[in-house]
Amino acid sequence: MDWILTGGQEPKTIYDANFNPSRLYTLRTRNSAAYKGIYALLLGEGLRDWLSNSKIDIQTYFSQKIDVHHIFPVAWCIKNKKPSDMYDCIINKTPLSGGTNKFVSGDAPSRYLERLANRIEVSDAEFTQIIQTHLLDLRHLANDDFEEFLKDRKERLLHLIEKATGKQIPREESLPEEGVFLPEENEENAMDDEIIA
Repeated sequence: MDWILTGGQEPKTIYDANFNPSRLYTLRTRNSAAYKGIYALLLGEGLRDWLSNSKIDIQTYFSQKIDVHHIFPVAWCIKNKKPSDMYDCIINKTPLSGGTNKFVSGDAPSRYLERLANRIEVSDAEFTQIIQTHLLDLRHLANDDFEEFLKDRKERLLHLIEKATGKQIPREESLPEEGVFLPEENEENAMDDEIIA
């Protein structure tokens, strides 16, 4: 409490906290404290809903049934033989309204982006800005480039975590290989003890 109230000595848990970039691939459900933390950081970025163009905040959270949804839809990922460890992790998820999620359906990003752009009737520049509020590069979505999307979004999420923690996160060189061990959901909570975000 001294640290919070008067700027006293920083607690050891804060000083020693770190984040391993590979954890982004293991965060798949809201049971994890780190998942909730990243979700909260995203909500603090001024996200706008893709379909309504309304700001996602405490008011719209309930009225528009905001939840975390896949950016590259599960149906598309399965059809294109993408590993579930990749498409089900938090890198491929973002807060959106229930209506937007239904509108996106299971289509490729290139298809649903075109439909979204036509529906919300904003300029190309404004539409790009709406997508960018979710820490996304429109080019990777428009090209249905799942692998480049993962690399780019992962880096953007790591920058977001660095900004919140004030600590630099070491980077590994590549994506986890297919078949790499990823902890089960019930192991996530235990691993979260090492992460303070």
